[in-house]
Amino acid sequence: MCGIFLLSSKKPLSDIEISKLKLITTKLRHRGPDAEGFFLSEDRQVFISHYRLAIIDLDERSNQPMIKENLVITFNGEIYNFKKIKQELTKRGSKFFTESDTEVILEAYKHFGKDCLDLFTGMFAFCIYNKNSKEIFCARDRIGEKPLIYYIDDQKLIIASEIPVILRTLREIYNSQPDIDNDILSLYYLGTYRHIPEPYSIWKGIKKLEPAKYLLIKDNKIQENNFYYQPKISKEYLNYPESKICKMVKQSLIEAVELTTVSDVPLAVLLSGGVDSSIISFILKKILNKDIIAFTYGRDENDEEIQRARLVANKLKIPLKIFYFKEGDVLKSLRDIISIYGEPLCLFQFAYSDILYKNIRNEGIKVVITGNGGDEIFMVIPRILKLYYFRI
Repeated sequence: MCGIFLLSSKKPLSDIEISKLKLITTKLRHRGPDAEGFFLSEDRQVFISHYRLAIIDLDERSNQPMIKENLVITFNGEIYNFKKIKQELTKRGSKFFTESDTEVILEAYKHFGKDCLDLFTGMFAFCIYNKNSKEIFCARDRIGEKPLIYYIDDQKLIIASEIPVILRTLREIYNSQPDIDNDILSLYYLGTYRHIPEPYSIWKGIKKLEPAKYLLIKDNKIQENNFYYQPKISKEYLNYPESKICKMVKQSLIEAVELTTVSDVPLAVLLSGGVDSSIISFILKKILNKDIIAFTYGRDENDEEIQRARLVANKLKIPLKIFYFKEGDVLKSLRDIISIYGEPLCLFQFAYSDILYKNIRNEGIKVVITGNGGDEIFMVIPRILKLYYFRI
Protein backbone atom coordinates (compact mmCIF):
# COMPACT_ATOMS: atom_id res chain seq x y z
CA MET A 1 0.00 0.00 0.00
CA CYS A 2 0.97 3.64 -0.37
CA GLY A 3 -0.01 6.83 1.43
CA ILE A 4 -1.64 9.65 -0.54
CA PHE A 5 -2.44 13.24 0.45
CA LEU A 6 -3.76 16.33 -1.35
CA LEU A 7 -4.63 19.78 -0.04
CA SER A 8 -6.31 22.41 -2.22
CA SER A 9 -6.53 25.77 -0.47
CA LYS A 10 -8.31 28.99 -1.46
CA LYS A 11 -5.38 30.99 -0.09
CA PRO A 12 -1.72 30.40 -1.02
CA LEU A 13 0.19 28.27 1.46
CA SER A 14 3.04 29.88 3.38
CA ASP A 15 6.48 28.34 3.80
CA ILE A 16 5.63 27.53 7.43
CA GLU A 17 2.39 25.79 6.40
CA ILE A 18 4.19 23.77 3.74
CA SER A 19 6.78 22.66 6.28
CA LYS A 20 3.98 21.67 8.64
CA LEU A 21 2.25 19.68 5.90
CA LYS A 22 5.43 17.76 5.13
CA LEU A 23 5.69 16.88 8.81
CA ILE A 24 2.00 16.00 9.14
CA THR A 25 2.04 13.66 6.17
CA THR A 26 4.98 11.68 7.54
CA LYS A 27 2.24 9.89 9.51
CA LEU A 28 1.58 8.07 6.22
CA ARG A 29 5.13 6.76 5.96
CA HIS A 30 4.16 3.41 7.47
CA ARG A 31 2.03 2.87 4.36
CA GLY A 32 4.90 3.54 1.96
CA PRO A 33 8.42 3.30 3.40
CA ASP A 34 10.31 3.02 0.08
CA ALA A 35 10.12 6.63 -1.15
CA GLU A 36 8.44 9.95 -0.45
CA GLY A 37 7.70 12.92 -2.67
CA PHE A 38 5.97 16.30 -2.68
CA PHE A 39 4.39 18.64 -5.23
CA LEU A 40 3.46 22.31 -4.81
CA SER A 41 1.57 24.16 -7.53
CA GLU A 42 2.96 27.44 -8.87
CA ASP A 43 0.20 29.42 -7.15
CA ARG A 44 1.01 27.54 -3.90
CA GLN A 45 -2.63 26.54 -3.50
CA VAL A 46 -2.26 22.80 -4.14
CA PHE A 47 0.05 20.59 -2.09
CA ILE A 48 0.37 16.87 -2.87
CA SER A 49 2.44 14.23 -1.10
CA HIS A 50 3.02 10.53 -1.60
CA TYR A 51 4.62 7.70 0.37
CA ARG A 52 5.46 4.75 -1.84
CA LEU A 53 5.54 1.01 -1.37
CA ALA A 54 7.36 -0.02 -4.55
CA ILE A 55 5.82 -3.08 -6.23
CA ILE A 56 5.95 -2.36 -9.98
CA ASP A 57 8.93 -0.68 -11.69
CA LEU A 58 11.10 -0.31 -8.60
CA ASP A 59 13.17 2.47 -10.23
CA GLU A 60 12.94 5.94 -8.69
CA ARG A 61 11.58 7.23 -12.02
CA SER A 62 8.22 5.80 -10.87
CA ASN A 63 8.19 7.66 -7.57
CA GLN A 64 5.28 9.97 -6.91
CA PRO A 65 3.69 12.44 -7.11
CA MET A 66 4.23 11.74 -10.81
CA ILE A 67 4.04 14.72 -13.14
CA LYS A 68 3.39 14.35 -16.85
CA GLU A 69 2.63 17.42 -18.93
CA ASN A 70 -0.24 19.19 -17.14
CA LEU A 71 -1.27 16.26 -14.92
CA VAL A 72 -0.05 15.33 -11.42
CA ILE A 73 -1.03 12.08 -9.71
CA THR A 74 -0.79 10.53 -6.26
CA PHE A 75 -1.87 6.89 -6.44
CA ASN A 76 -2.27 4.03 -3.99
CA GLY A 77 -2.82 0.51 -5.27
CA GLU A 78 -2.17 -1.57 -8.35
CA ILE A 79 -3.73 -1.76 -11.81
CA TYR A 80 -3.45 -5.44 -12.63
CA ASN A 81 -4.17 -5.10 -16.36
CA PHE A 82 -1.96 -2.05 -16.93
CA LYS A 83 0.22 -3.76 -19.54
CA LYS A 84 -2.78 -4.46 -21.77
CA ILE A 85 -4.02 -0.88 -21.38
CA LYS A 86 -0.52 0.40 -22.11
CA GLN A 87 -0.47 -1.45 -25.42
CA GLU A 88 -3.74 0.19 -26.49
CA LEU A 89 -2.55 3.63 -25.42
CA THR A 90 0.71 3.17 -27.33
CA LYS A 91 -1.34 2.55 -30.47
CA ARG A 92 -3.06 5.88 -29.80
CA GLY A 93 0.29 7.65 -29.71
CA SER A 94 1.14 7.66 -26.00
CA LYS A 95 4.84 7.69 -25.10
CA PHE A 96 5.95 6.16 -21.80
CA PHE A 97 9.09 6.86 -19.77
CA THR A 98 8.45 4.29 -17.00
CA GLU A 99 7.26 0.70 -16.68
CA SER A 100 4.76 1.64 -13.97
CA ASP A 101 0.99 1.37 -13.76
CA THR A 102 0.94 4.93 -12.38
CA GLU A 103 1.92 6.41 -15.73
CA VAL A 104 -0.71 4.27 -17.46
CA ILE A 105 -3.41 5.87 -15.27
CA LEU A 106 -2.21 9.34 -16.29
CA GLU A 107 -2.19 8.50 -20.00
CA ALA A 108 -5.57 6.78 -19.81
CA TYR A 109 -7.06 9.82 -18.07
CA LYS A 110 -5.53 12.12 -20.68
CA HIS A 111 -7.19 10.13 -23.48
CA PHE A 112 -10.51 9.13 -21.93
CA GLY A 113 -11.16 11.39 -18.93
CA LYS A 114 -13.39 9.82 -16.28
CA ASP A 115 -14.21 6.94 -18.65
CA CYS A 116 -10.69 5.62 -18.06
CA LEU A 117 -12.10 3.99 -14.92
CA ASP A 118 -13.94 1.48 -17.10
CA LEU A 119 -10.55 0.17 -18.26
CA PHE A 120 -8.99 -0.51 -14.88
CA THR A 121 -8.96 -3.89 -13.18
CA GLY A 122 -7.31 -3.60 -9.81
CA MET A 123 -7.33 -2.02 -6.38
CA PHE A 124 -6.80 1.72 -6.27
CA ALA A 125 -7.41 5.13 -4.81
CA PHE A 126 -5.92 8.10 -6.63
CA CYS A 127 -6.11 11.85 -7.16
CA ILE A 128 -5.17 13.64 -10.39
CA TYR A 129 -4.61 17.40 -10.42
CA ASN A 130 -4.85 19.23 -13.74
CA LYS A 131 -2.49 22.21 -13.62
CA ASN A 132 -4.26 23.93 -16.52
CA SER A 133 -7.95 23.53 -15.63
CA LYS A 134 -7.30 23.40 -11.84
CA GLU A 135 -9.64 20.40 -11.66
CA ILE A 136 -9.06 17.54 -9.23
CA PHE A 137 -10.24 14.06 -10.18
CA CYS A 138 -10.39 11.31 -7.54
CA ALA A 139 -11.54 7.71 -7.75
CA ARG A 140 -11.72 4.51 -5.75
CA ASP A 141 -11.76 0.89 -6.93
CA ARG A 142 -14.96 -1.09 -7.41
CA ILE A 143 -14.72 -3.09 -4.17
CA GLY A 144 -13.17 -0.40 -2.00
CA GLU A 145 -9.91 -2.15 -1.18
CA LYS A 146 -8.00 1.13 -1.00
CA PRO A 147 -9.25 4.00 1.18
CA LEU A 148 -9.90 7.56 0.05
CA ILE A 149 -11.10 9.99 2.71
CA TYR A 150 -11.89 13.67 2.20
CA TYR A 151 -12.98 16.91 3.83
CA ILE A 152 -14.30 19.84 1.81
CA ASP A 153 -15.66 23.32 2.47
CA ASP A 154 -15.57 26.60 0.56
CA GLN A 155 -11.98 27.29 1.68
CA LYS A 156 -10.24 23.95 1.36
CA LEU A 157 -10.25 20.37 0.15
CA ILE A 158 -8.23 17.74 2.02
CA ILE A 159 -7.84 14.18 0.73
CA ALA A 160 -5.85 11.45 2.47
CA SER A 161 -5.52 7.73 3.02
CA GLU A 162 -6.26 8.11 6.74
CA ILE A 163 -8.59 10.20 8.90
CA PRO A 164 -5.99 11.29 11.53
CA VAL A 165 -3.92 13.04 8.84
CA ILE A 166 -6.97 15.10 7.85
CA LEU A 167 -7.74 15.91 11.49
CA ARG A 168 -4.18 17.05 12.13
CA THR A 169 -4.19 19.19 8.97
CA LEU A 170 -7.38 20.91 10.10
CA ARG A 171 -5.93 21.55 13.56
CA GLU A 172 -2.45 22.73 12.60
CA ILE A 173 -3.13 24.55 9.33
CA TYR A 174 -6.67 25.86 9.87
CA ASN A 175 -6.97 25.85 13.67
CA SER A 176 -10.22 23.89 13.54
CA GLN A 177 -11.50 20.60 14.92
CA PRO A 178 -14.58 18.77 13.57
CA ASP A 179 -17.20 17.68 16.07
CA ILE A 180 -18.12 14.04 16.52
CA ASP A 181 -21.29 13.09 14.66
CA ASN A 182 -23.28 11.26 17.31
CA ASP A 183 -25.90 10.09 14.82
CA ILE A 184 -23.25 8.29 12.79
CA LEU A 185 -21.51 7.02 15.92
CA SER A 186 -24.76 5.27 16.84
CA LEU A 187 -24.31 3.04 13.78
CA TYR A 188 -21.33 1.56 15.56
CA TYR A 189 -22.83 1.21 19.03
CA LEU A 190 -26.40 0.30 18.08
CA GLY A 191 -25.83 -1.43 14.75
CA THR A 192 -24.07 -4.67 13.93
CA TYR A 193 -21.45 -3.33 11.54
CA ARG A 194 -18.53 -3.18 14.03
CA HIS A 195 -17.17 -0.25 12.00
CA ILE A 196 -18.45 2.99 10.46
CA PRO A 197 -19.68 2.19 6.92
CA GLU A 198 -19.01 4.40 3.90
CA PRO A 199 -19.62 7.19 3.08
CA TYR A 200 -19.69 8.17 6.74
CA SER A 201 -17.12 8.82 9.45
CA ILE A 202 -17.67 9.77 13.08
CA TRP A 203 -16.32 13.26 12.30
CA LYS A 204 -18.66 15.89 10.89
CA GLY A 205 -17.50 16.97 7.44
CA ILE A 206 -15.11 14.05 6.92
CA LYS A 207 -16.35 11.45 4.45
CA LYS A 208 -15.13 8.25 2.85
CA LEU A 209 -15.45 7.97 -0.89
CA GLU A 210 -17.60 4.94 -1.57
CA PRO A 211 -16.33 2.02 -3.65
CA ALA A 212 -16.79 2.44 -7.43
CA LYS A 213 -17.22 6.20 -7.10
CA TYR A 214 -15.36 9.21 -8.45
CA LEU A 215 -15.23 12.90 -7.57
CA LEU A 216 -14.58 15.83 -9.89
CA ILE A 217 -13.75 18.99 -7.97
CA LYS A 218 -13.04 22.56 -9.07
CA ASP A 219 -12.70 25.70 -6.93
CA ASN A 220 -13.27 23.51 -3.86
CA LYS A 221 -16.73 22.60 -5.11
CA ILE A 222 -17.78 19.08 -6.04
CA GLN A 223 -18.87 19.14 -9.68
CA GLU A 224 -19.54 15.41 -9.98
CA ASN A 225 -19.92 12.68 -7.34
CA ASN A 226 -21.06 9.57 -9.16
CA PHE A 227 -20.78 5.81 -9.34
CA TYR A 228 -18.86 4.65 -12.41
CA TYR A 229 -19.75 0.99 -11.90
CA GLN A 230 -22.77 -0.95 -10.68
CA PRO A 231 -22.72 -4.76 -10.49
CA LYS A 232 -25.19 -6.40 -12.84
CA ILE A 233 -26.95 -9.51 -11.65
CA SER A 234 -28.46 -11.62 -14.41
CA LYS A 235 -31.34 -13.95 -13.61
CA GLU A 236 -30.29 -16.24 -16.43
CA TYR A 237 -27.66 -17.75 -14.12
CA LEU A 238 -30.48 -19.11 -11.95
CA ASN A 239 -31.31 -21.56 -14.72
CA TYR A 240 -27.74 -22.79 -15.20
CA PRO A 241 -26.91 -26.32 -14.00
CA GLU A 242 -24.63 -26.50 -10.98
CA SER A 243 -21.81 -28.02 -13.04
CA LYS A 244 -21.76 -25.03 -15.40
CA ILE A 245 -21.78 -22.53 -12.53
CA CYS A 246 -18.90 -24.35 -10.83
CA LYS A 247 -16.91 -24.26 -14.06
CA MET A 248 -17.54 -20.51 -14.45
CA VAL A 249 -16.53 -19.80 -10.84
CA LYS A 250 -13.36 -21.87 -11.23
CA GLN A 251 -12.32 -20.02 -14.39
CA SER A 252 -13.05 -16.65 -12.78
CA LEU A 253 -10.95 -17.59 -9.74
CA ILE A 254 -7.99 -18.63 -11.89
CA GLU A 255 -8.15 -15.41 -13.91
CA ALA A 256 -8.46 -13.27 -10.77
CA VAL A 257 -5.53 -14.95 -9.01
CA GLU A 258 -3.36 -14.69 -12.12
CA LEU A 259 -4.04 -10.96 -12.39
CA THR A 260 -2.89 -10.36 -8.81
CA THR A 261 0.50 -11.96 -9.48
CA VAL A 262 1.66 -8.97 -11.55
CA SER A 263 4.62 -7.79 -9.46
CA ASP A 264 8.33 -6.97 -9.64
CA VAL A 265 8.90 -8.31 -6.11
CA PRO A 266 8.49 -11.83 -4.61
CA LEU A 267 5.00 -13.18 -3.86
CA ALA A 268 3.60 -14.93 -0.81
CA VAL A 269 0.22 -16.28 0.25
CA LEU A 270 -1.65 -16.32 3.55
CA LEU A 271 -2.68 -19.89 4.28
CA SER A 272 -5.19 -20.76 6.99
CA GLY A 273 -6.12 -24.14 5.59
CA GLY A 274 -9.65 -22.88 4.97
CA VAL A 275 -11.50 -23.02 1.66
CA ASP A 276 -10.49 -19.60 0.26
CA SER A 277 -6.76 -19.63 1.03
CA SER A 278 -6.37 -23.30 0.08
CA ILE A 279 -7.96 -22.74 -3.33
CA ILE A 280 -5.75 -19.71 -3.98
CA SER A 281 -2.63 -21.62 -2.93
CA PHE A 282 -3.59 -24.50 -5.23
CA ILE A 283 -4.10 -22.16 -8.19
CA LEU A 284 -0.79 -20.37 -7.59
CA LYS A 285 1.24 -23.55 -7.22
CA LYS A 286 -0.43 -26.19 -9.37
CA ILE A 287 -2.09 -24.18 -12.16
CA LEU A 288 0.07 -21.05 -12.49
CA ASN A 289 3.34 -22.75 -11.41
CA LYS A 290 4.37 -19.85 -9.18
CA ASP A 291 7.21 -20.09 -6.68
CA ILE A 292 5.57 -18.92 -3.47
CA ILE A 293 5.98 -19.14 0.27
CA ALA A 294 3.00 -19.48 2.62
CA PHE A 295 2.53 -17.80 5.99
CA THR A 296 0.16 -18.57 8.82
CA TYR A 297 -0.19 -17.76 12.51
CA GLY A 298 -1.68 -19.01 15.75
CA ARG A 299 -1.22 -19.27 19.50
CA ASP A 300 0.66 -22.58 19.61
CA GLU A 301 1.22 -25.85 17.77
CA ASN A 302 -2.20 -27.14 18.85
CA ASP A 303 -3.96 -24.34 16.98
CA GLU A 304 -6.40 -25.94 14.52
CA GLU A 305 -5.65 -23.35 11.85
CA ILE A 306 -1.92 -24.10 11.98
CA GLN A 307 -2.59 -27.82 11.63
CA ARG A 308 -4.84 -27.27 8.60
CA ALA A 309 -2.34 -24.90 6.99
CA ARG A 310 0.50 -27.37 7.47
CA LEU A 311 -1.59 -30.14 5.90
CA VAL A 312 -2.35 -28.06 2.79
CA ALA A 313 1.23 -26.76 2.50
CA ASN A 314 2.64 -30.29 2.66
CA LYS A 315 0.15 -31.49 0.06
CA LEU A 316 1.05 -28.67 -2.34
CA LYS A 317 4.78 -28.76 -1.44
CA ILE A 318 4.80 -25.08 -0.45
CA PRO A 319 7.24 -23.77 2.21
CA LEU A 320 5.26 -22.69 5.29
CA LYS A 321 6.39 -20.11 7.83
CA ILE A 322 4.46 -20.01 11.13
CA PHE A 323 4.24 -17.04 13.51
CA TYR A 324 2.97 -17.27 17.08
CA PHE A 325 1.33 -14.46 19.02
CA LYS A 326 0.05 -13.67 22.50
CA GLU A 327 -3.19 -11.98 23.54
CA GLY A 328 -1.27 -8.91 24.69
CA ASP A 329 0.06 -8.51 21.16
CA VAL A 330 -3.48 -8.51 19.79
CA LEU A 331 -4.72 -5.78 22.13
CA LYS A 332 -1.71 -3.58 21.38
CA SER A 333 -2.19 -4.07 17.66
CA LEU A 334 -5.89 -3.22 17.91
CA ARG A 335 -5.05 0.05 19.68
CA ASP A 336 -2.54 0.89 16.94
CA ILE A 337 -5.07 0.15 14.21
CA ILE A 338 -7.78 2.29 15.82
CA SER A 339 -5.31 5.19 16.06
CA ILE A 340 -4.70 4.84 12.30
CA TYR A 341 -8.41 4.54 11.44
CA GLY A 342 -9.32 7.55 13.56
CA GLU A 343 -12.66 6.09 14.63
CA PRO A 344 -14.08 3.04 16.48
CA LEU A 345 -13.35 -0.38 15.06
CA CYS A 346 -14.08 -3.77 16.56
CA LEU A 347 -12.83 -6.30 14.03
CA PHE A 348 -10.27 -8.39 15.86
CA GLN A 349 -9.17 -10.14 12.68
CA PHE A 350 -7.60 -6.81 11.66
CA ALA A 351 -5.34 -7.04 14.70
CA TYR A 352 -4.34 -10.62 13.91
CA SER A 353 -3.61 -9.64 10.31
CA ASP A 354 -1.61 -6.61 11.43
CA ILE A 355 0.67 -8.78 13.57
CA LEU A 356 1.09 -11.27 10.75
CA TYR A 357 1.80 -8.65 8.07
CA LYS A 358 4.44 -6.96 10.21
CA ASN A 359 6.20 -10.28 10.66
CA ILE A 360 5.95 -11.02 6.94
CA ARG A 361 7.39 -7.59 6.13
CA ASN A 362 10.36 -8.41 8.34
CA GLU A 363 10.91 -11.45 6.11
CA GLY A 364 11.40 -9.11 3.14
CA ILE A 365 8.00 -9.80 1.55
CA LYS A 366 5.87 -6.91 0.24
CA VAL A 367 3.11 -8.68 -1.71
CA VAL A 368 0.82 -11.21 -0.05
CA ILE A 369 -2.19 -12.78 -1.76
CA THR A 370 -5.09 -13.60 0.55
CA GLY A 371 -8.58 -15.05 0.41
CA ASN A 372 -10.16 -11.91 1.86
CA GLY A 373 -13.42 -11.01 0.16
CA GLY A 374 -14.83 -14.49 -0.35
CA ASP A 375 -17.34 -14.12 2.47
CA GLU A 376 -18.46 -10.75 1.11
CA ILE A 377 -18.85 -11.94 -2.48
CA PHE A 378 -20.84 -15.04 -1.56
CA MET A 379 -22.59 -13.32 1.39
CA VAL A 380 -22.10 -16.23 3.76
CA ILE A 381 -22.08 -14.08 6.92
CA PRO A 382 -25.33 -12.45 8.17
CA ARG A 383 -23.45 -9.24 9.03
CA ILE A 384 -22.47 -8.86 5.36
CA LEU A 385 -26.11 -9.13 4.29
CA LYS A 386 -27.08 -6.40 6.77
CA LEU A 387 -24.40 -4.10 5.40
CA TYR A 388 -25.63 -4.81 1.86
CA TYR A 389 -29.19 -3.85 2.77
CA PHE A 390 -27.90 -0.75 4.58
CA ARG A 391 -26.26 0.44 1.36
CA ILE A 392 -29.45 -0.20 -0.61
